[in-house]
Amino acid sequence: MEDANKVIQLNGVSLLGSKLRIMSTSRYNQTCRLARMDTNSDISAMKRNSDFGETRLSSESPTTVLLLDNMLSYEDLVEDHDYQEAIEDVKDECKKYGPLKRINLPRTGIHATRIFLEYHSIRDATNAFEGLKNKTFDGRSVTVRYIDEDNVLYNMLDV
Repeated sequence: MEDANKVIQLNGVSLLGSKLRIMSTSRYNQTCRLARMDTNSDISAMKRNSDFGETRLSSESPTTVLLLDNMLSYEDLVEDHDYQEAIEDVKDECKKYGPLKRINLPRTGIHATRIFLEYHSIRDATNAFEGLKNKTFDGRSVTVRYIDEDNVLYNMLDV
């Protein structure tokens, strides 16, 4: 019990730009598929990201791809219907700025809860960047960055 209490104290601690989310055992069965990780590959990926930092993803100049952080929580990704609803909500919000070409919303790994959006044009992506950079969703302030297209297109879903 003492070890469990120590683990609970880690809830909300920042690790590589993300906050740890510790849940009670009553939700364990629902969330275990999110927590299950290939330790060696995840540690390797975390090391790569900490070595090169977020600048490896970010682009200095506008691109057709945006990264949204802090728009969703892990709870939004646990159940399949919640995940699908989150995708639809993101699409509805983000298509206001121009037609979306692709979207990627990872459920696990170091990019879980991040939203990668690809627009058809830099103008549409810029409209979205400007429109979303000061938005708040469920009390969370959304951060928006341009992303180098070569870093994200491998895992995006067609809209």
